[in-house]
This record gives sequence, C-alpha cells and structure tokens, in this order.
Amino acid sequence: MKIQFFKKSFLILLPLMSCGNQTQTAEKDLVHIPDTASFVNESIKIVEKDDILETLNGWLRIGVEQKTIIDSLGIPDNKGEDEYWGATGTYVQEWKYKALGLILYMESGEFEGNKKVFIIEVVSPSSYKTSKGVGIGATMDFVLKKYANEINEEESDQDVIIIGSIYGGTCFFIKEGKVNNFIIGALAD
Repeated sequence: MKIQFFKKSFLILLPLMSCGNQTQTAEKDLVHIPDTASFVNESIKIVEKDDILETLNGWLRIGVEQKTIIDSLGIPDNKGEDEYWGATGTYVQEWKYKALGLILYMESGEFEGNKKVFIIEVVSPSSYKTSKGVGIGATMDFVLKKYANEINEEESDQDVIIIGSIYGGTCFFIKEGKVNNFIIGALAD
C-alpha cells in the first residue's frame, strides 16, 4: 500500500522535478535531480524498514495468492461481500476460517477479481504463530522479549503492542497479561 503510494507520488513529482533540471551558470545554483531508480528504491527501503510484516507458520503472510490459500487452508467457512475500500482503491473480502482462528482480508484491484492476502487477523482457537513464536495465549513479557528492538513505543501501551506501525505491521492485543488476538497488516490508512 505504501509502496504504491510512493510510486504514484513519484510519478506525479517526476515532471515537476525535471522542470528544475536546467543548466545554471553558477555551481551553487544547480538543482540536484535524484536518479529516478534510486529515488524509488530508497522510498521502498524506507517503507520496508518501517513496516514489519510477519509470517505465520512459515508461509502465511501478506501478499499470498488466493489459490495458495485455498490449496493450503481449503474453502473458507464464510466469505463476506466484495467491498470497495476507497482508502486503498481496492476490493476487499473477509474470509473466515473459524476452526483455524483465522480471518483473512483478501484484496483485489477489481470487483470479484483474483485476490491476495491484505490483512491477517489471528483469534482463538488459532495455533498459528509468528516467526518469533508468538501466538494466542503468549504472555506480554514473552512478546516484549521477542520483539524488544522492534516495538513502536509511541503507538503501544499496556493493552496493545505494535511492531512496525499501525499502517503496516503487527499488532498484539493484550488481555489479562496475554495475547488475546493479533493482526498483521494495516490497521489504519
């Protein structure tokens, strides 16, 4: 989502930036226009560094195609309506796997199009765990220990631990000192 934002922003700014690329008489007046490939790559690196997206059980992550989901998990118990989300400009459908404790928000660029995982919500009775071994029922202390260097202190509190950011990361919801549920992906636009 942010990568698309940076690419779109870049495409809008490119014509404006090239207007300043004129020969100047004095070196101090020269306008530096960044190389387009490095500008986009640096923007993507910033997004990837700020957004910490997890993998569950070694394979389930944001961006997995619907075919892989169905081949691995089967047909969902419940599929919501394909809804247009104006903030992302895409269609999102909720897929519930009740026995697995998984709710997947599947996204496509067109109505009823092929979808990819956009947001993952893990709820009880899920046994799915993050790459660092955190799952439902893990203690708050365990989460704090495993993600010590990645916790977003500004957005976290005693009830919520944010890894990355609410715009693209992992959010652990704490109840009575343990992980009650968690979400991987964007919580806000």
